[in-house]
Amino acid sequence: MTKDILIMLFFFGICLCYAADGPLSGGPCEYKKYRGRCEIISIDKKGLDSYEVKFIFHTDEEIKEAYGKVEGRQFLLLLKNSSYPKRGFLKKYSIEVGRSFDCYMSVIKKGTCTPIIFEFPTIDLGDY
Repeated sequence: MTKDILIMLFFFGICLCYAADGPLSGGPCEYKKYRGRCEIISIDKKGLDSYEVKFIFHTDEEIKEAYGKVEGRQFLLLLKNSSYPKRGFLKKYSIEVGRSFDCYMSVIKKGTCTPIIFEFPTIDLGDY
């Protein structure tokens, strides 16, 4: 094979990787979802009208995935745009220290996506 053919094959391979919707990055991810309660353990002011809200996750289910072993770990309650919630948001959803909310913890089983994701059925994290 000549050098030109090798270069052409190389660029053809790159084009295939970008052909769908951009570069391939680990394929589709799969999660295992666990039902539980998220308990608010602290709320600290972090700006003019922003609050850092921390919670812990409790479940009665047996968690098998290594990433899902979260007993005693603290997590941040962030909005979908990764910002801290504001005072109006906390008031609207009655978020206060000691309160618990139904929630789901999704733990990655396959792929290279976010290892743990929390969902709150009664709190709209897209409500800016």
